[in-house]
Amino acid sequence: MARQRSVQLIVDYSKRFLDRGYAVTFTGDFDSQPNEDAYQIVQNGPEPPFVDTTTLFSEARDTRKYGHVKTYTGFDFGEYTKKRTDYVFLAPRYNSPWIVKSVSILETRFDDGVAIATTGQLSPVLFWSEGDNAMNK
Repeated sequence: MARQRSVQLIVDYSKRFLDRGYAVTFTGDFDSQPNEDAYQIVQNGPEPPFVDTTTLFSEARDTRKYGHVKTYTGFDFGEYTKKRTDYVFLAPRYNSPWIVKSVSILETRFDDGVAIATTGQLSPVLFWSEGDNAMNK
C-alpha cells in the first residue's frame, strides 16, 4: 500500500508542474511490474499524465525499440526472476515537447557471465522540442 500511495503522491505533485506548463520525467526502479498497482497508477490511473517510453513503439519489428524486455534478473538468471521493474515515464502524455527517437533495455549479463547491477538499463533517446509536439517522431 505504501508504494501505491507514494506513486500517487508523485503523480499528483507532477500534475501541478504540468498545469504550469512544465514537462516532467519520472524514472527509476519501481519494484513494480506492469500488471501491478504502482505501474497502473502511473500509466493507467484517472487522467494519467505520463506515458511509459517503452509503449511508444508497439510493433515487434520496430527497430526504434530494441534490446531486452526485462530489467531485473535476481542474479540467478532463471526465467522466473526475469522482471521489468525499471521505467522511464514522460509527461505530458499529449501535446508533448518530448521526441523519443528510440528505447532500449540493455543486456543484464555478458558473455563471461558477469551481471550488471544497475537500474540504468533502460535507455530512451530523448529530445526536447520547443514547437513540434510529437511524442515519437
